[in-house]
Amino acid sequence: MRHKFSKLKLRPRILSLTLWLFGLILGWALIATGQSLKILQTTDIHGRFHADSESDRDGGWLKLATIIEEIRQRAGAENTLLIDCGDTIQGSLTAAHSRGEIAVAMLNHLNYDVWVPGNHELDYGVRRLAELIPQVDSVVLNGNLRLHPPEQEINLPATRVFERGGLRIAVIGANSGFLNHWFWGEHVQDFSVESAVSMLDREMTRLRNKPDIDLIILAIHQGLTFRSARGGNEIVDIVQRFPDIDLILGGHIHREIAGRKLNNRVWYVQPGAHAEALAVVNIEYDPASRKISNITSSLRHTTEATPLCPKAEEALAPWLQPAQEYAEEIITNLKTPIKSWGRPGRSSQTSELLSRAIAAATGAEAVIHGRLSRADLPKGPVTRKDLFRLVPYENSLGVIKLNRRELVAVLEEQADMHPASAACGVYGLFVELNQKGEVIRLLDRNETDLPKNTDKLYSAAFNSYTLAGAGDRFPVLRRIVRKAEEEGRVRDTGIMTRDAVEDYLRQNPDPQVKAVQWLQQK
Repeated sequence: MRHKFSKLKLRPRILSLTLWLFGLILGWALIATGQSLKILQTTDIHGRFHADSESDRDGGWLKLATIIEEIRQRAGAENTLLIDCGDTIQGSLTAAHSRGEIAVAMLNHLNYDVWVPGNHELDYGVRRLAELIPQVDSVVLNGNLRLHPPEQEINLPATRVFERGGLRIAVIGANSGFLNHWFWGEHVQDFSVESAVSMLDREMTRLRNKPDIDLIILAIHQGLTFRSARGGNEIVDIVQRFPDIDLILGGHIHREIAGRKLNNRVWYVQPGAHAEALAVVNIEYDPASRKISNITSSLRHTTEATPLCPKAEEALAPWLQPAQEYAEEIITNLKTPIKSWGRPGRSSQTSELLSRAIAAATGAEAVIHGRLSRADLPKGPVTRKDLFRLVPYENSLGVIKLNRRELVAVLEEQADMHPASAACGVYGLFVELNQKGEVIRLLDRNETDLPKNTDKLYSAAFNSYTLAGAGDRFPVLRRIVRKAEEEGRVRDTGIMTRDAVEDYLRQNPDPQVKAVQWLQQK
């Protein structure tokens, strides 16, 4: 026995090779008999093609492409289905430079089977999304979203049936029904949206009458949250209402869920964000009866050792190089950095800078705005890349004429939100609050009291996300905006926030920003 064991130890490579060949043969046998297939999912990539040098994460779509190609080659294209669940074309300067076109090129290069647009697909405007959709080679599903720009109406299909591994698979695509609470302004007004639940009522009724469907997948730009006070995520309700859905591919909330069974029936997976992980779902079934026997899933993460996909790099070269040059363009030089630390309207330099720029661009008397990131502007050269970190969203600017009573209502609602990240500060008005967050004094920038008994209107600038209610965080403001719109007191400037800040920095190369305490709590 000792002699045999020692001989076995002398040949570890032979043993490893034998086990590897056995596993490979077993895998081939399973594929050949059609007993398993793989669903691959990405979501919330946000135009991230390379790892983010500002964080300790090591993601990027060019790395994830290597993993996707490896799995698809091993399993066989006929046994895989590749799906993206949205927020794909926006979120990086590389993506913004081509207004989403580079992300479409990547979807096409990797031969995605399904693309489900998310809420940020509307960031460049409805017309831009309407231009990009026909360029996508994959099936674009979004059953609860309708685009109706002036040129044409786009009704995206809800469902497409695919055949993979001998199974007929129905894939349903859905967006968040909460889009109206995130977007405001002329460039995004030409769309309509309904809840995913109401759309699924129709689609699931139709699919239940199709006995040849073996697997139902819901690919949705919503996430699994058990407490969704504002109603933006419907997953729990969907699982309760439609237990005959087999698999839900989720997203939107940037959390990783490797896989879990909901209500003892529906399998759920969510691969996080920024191309840091690929969801790999394994579907096991009996090829004779075509009955699903088991669903499991895991997340394959990119690492420092994951190579960039050379073919994808080559395919994207026409966009990557110009975007890199654009990112490195210098806007100004600062003698001192502009820090994001602090609370908007009280102690944050970046909030002060944003507000100054917005006031200069719009001519508004007051600006109600916050920080858009935690990024600082560095001492020395400030590039477009630095500016994008400061303003990472495609928000436009609107101006409303408000009376004193409305101003007070808006300011008190914002004060009640502190220190929430979405809360805004104020610029151009000195505001004194009591400990309850009630406005007890309101002064203009010359420190003159605004008279209480007057109908005089004051112009205040906001970004479009705030004017839309910031995901129903600001219902008081939203009601005031609707009333002002009816009375013609609202102006959409069409100016983008980032452009306003860039123009301000070019006109004021070294602005020496100091945080002004516009808001004080007594």
